[in-house]
Amino acid sequence: MPFENVTADILPPNQQAEVAWIVYPAPARFLGDDLEDIICLVLKFLDSLSESERELALLRSTHGLSHLEVAQLLNVSERTIQRRWTRILQALGRYIQDAMEW
Repeated sequence: MPFENVTADILPPNQQAEVAWIVYPAPARFLGDDLEDIICLVLKFLDSLSESERELALLRSTHGLSHLEVAQLLNVSERTIQRRWTRILQALGRYIQDAMEW
C-alpha cells in the first residue's frame, strides 16, 4: 500500500503511536510539534522499503515481536534479523535527518 500524500491525521491515535515508536532512534526534539511530519516521513520511508524489509519493520514495530520471533516466522537466523533491523533503523534515521534539513 503506497503511503504518498498521507497525513498523520488520517491515522487513528493508536496507529500514530505505533508509527511514532518506529522513530525512537530520532532525537527527542522531533517528537514535539513535528510529530505529524515525522509520521508522514515514516510512512513514506516504509513505502520505499522492499517487501521483506517492510514486513520486518512492521513485525518488529507495530506487532512488537522480538528478533527471535521474527526470525522464526521468516525462517532465518536471529542474527540476520538483528542485522537487517539495524540497517532499517539506520536508514530511517538518515531519511528523517535528510528530510528535516538539519
